Amino acid sequence: MDDDAFNSWGWRIPFLLSAVLVGVAMWIRLGLEESDEFTASKSEAPAESMPILEVLTRHWKTVLLAGGTFIATNGIAYAYMVYVLKYGETELGFSKTTMLFLLIASCPFWMAGMAFSAHKSDTLGRRTVYIRSSITLVVAAAVFFPLIDTAIVPVMLVSMIALASRSAAAPAHKRRCSPNCSPHTSATAERHSATRSAQSSAAVWPR
Repeated sequence: MDDDAFNSWGWRIPFLLSAVLVGVAMWIRLGLEESDEFTASKSEAPAESMPILEVLTRHWKTVLLAGGTFIATNGIAYAYMVYVLKYGETELGFSKTTMLFLLIASCPFWMAGMAFSAHKSDTLGRRTVYIRSSITLVVAAAVFFPLIDTAIVPVMLVSMIALASRSAAAPAHKRRCSPNCSPHTSATAERHSATRSAQSSAAVWPR
């Protein structure tokens, strides 16, 4: 595909294909059973009319904590996924196809890094995994562009794999750091929600 075709319509293809992933995600989600605790709380009290307000007013510290820990990793991830594509074309003279190939080839390591780190967060602890992942992410980010600037494709691929796997590892625990709020207001649900949120926050940054 030449540049004109890609800029005209080719860039839409991945977005259209992502509809398949949406369908798969819905199939997986609809096949999951709710926990006994959630089912019990749902039957005890009506749902909150505006659950977002409950999260922001009662769990705002946890929300800020989770958001703050994500800023750095998210910024580095965009440098890896977006900026380096243009950088490779304009500064190093590579074609769009070559840069996209490097990105796509490193994406499986992103997914593997997230899955592995999420598993380790359950065995080693979220705080340990987050700190170790963040340290290695800083190292990978520091050597990323020096390795990219070598303009040697295998070396560039290694640098992108390293940054991809580390970018995915740091936020792998993120679901467990967010407030696990039940959309119901019964005393039981509130108690479990508060306890879980406190445990999630303390697991990463103890008071």
